[in-house]
Amino acid sequence: MPASIDVAHTSAGTRAAGAVMEFHVDSDSPHSLPQDGDVLVARTCATGQYSVAIVPECPHLRYERRSRAMEGARLLAHDRAVDAWLSEDLIHFVPLARFRD
Repeated sequence: MPASIDVAHTSAGTRAAGAVMEFHVDSDSPHSLPQDGDVLVARTCATGQYSVAIVPECPHLRYERRSRAMEGARLLAHDRAVDAWLSEDLIHFVPLARFRD
């Protein structure tokens, strides 16, 4: 069953029009998935850029390096008391940090 995350792109402090990041969910998967309010790090293009988005809200930040995106996502998730996730393909999700009570 496809699901989507609505995000607005932000790069170097400039917001662009909103976009939809779609990911596919295997209904038989025993693993948890990002919930509304969680922070998601995802590779969003072939150039290797990583985006940090709050599911399903804005803002949306881009990083050139995965390590910096993951660090930013952990800090944002900690501040918001939510979980942070990583996805390389928007199909599989790996928890980065758990701050949700």
